[in-house]
Amino acid sequence: MQTNSGNFLIITLIIISILRIGEIFFSEREKIQGRIYFKWNIFFLIGGYILLIGGAILEYFMAGRNINFFITGIVLGMLIIRFFLKRWAVKTLGKYWSAHIEVRETQQLVTAGPYKYLRHPAYLSNIMEVSATPLILNAYFSFLMAFFVYLFFIYFRIQSEEKILIQKFGKKYEEYKRTTWTLIPLPFQKSQKNFTKEGVKKNESTFSSTTT
Repeated sequence: MQTNSGNFLIITLIIISILRIGEIFFSEREKIQGRIYFKWNIFFLIGGYILLIGGAILEYFMAGRNINFFITGIVLGMLIIRFFLKRWAVKTLGKYWSAHIEVRETQQLVTAGPYKYLRHPAYLSNIMEVSATPLILNAYFSFLMAFFVYLFFIYFRIQSEEKILIQKFGKKYEEYKRTTWTLIPLPFQKSQKNFTKEGVKKNESTFSSTTT
């Protein structure tokens, strides 16, 4: 049986989605324009997000399950953490932020803030968002579909982006890769990354990872 609380969560989900899509466009207004690669990426992101929300709502009504508010509470907390991580990344990149894979002539490699540790903190925030959003309605099938499809997309985007950055910055970006983690600071990667403050300082001042 569908409940008033479930309908309230649907409205909450729609509002979150509208704000999220609006965030993509408003974040583009004050950036420095550059060369954009793989322009179709942004349409995939927006279209995929709309399908994710629609799929979660459809699954909620079709499954007819009661909402597990423990799970809903956890994922709402995850979305709050995701929000602050994303804002930290956007603020750190400043005028170099972009929803696209975009490189400017005056591009600088930003190694401050979250970029001191992770090369793609905004992608991590996106993965958290895509994972958490369908779980607000306990839409488990939608979660699994979205999670694995989005991971594949993020893998493609990171590989494409880092090839472009290596072309732009050469050894500086390769050294930056050696001293940072891609998305998550996994302990077993630490020896491989040689993650030291001295290593990071060598890379001060040169690009920004351009993410949504």
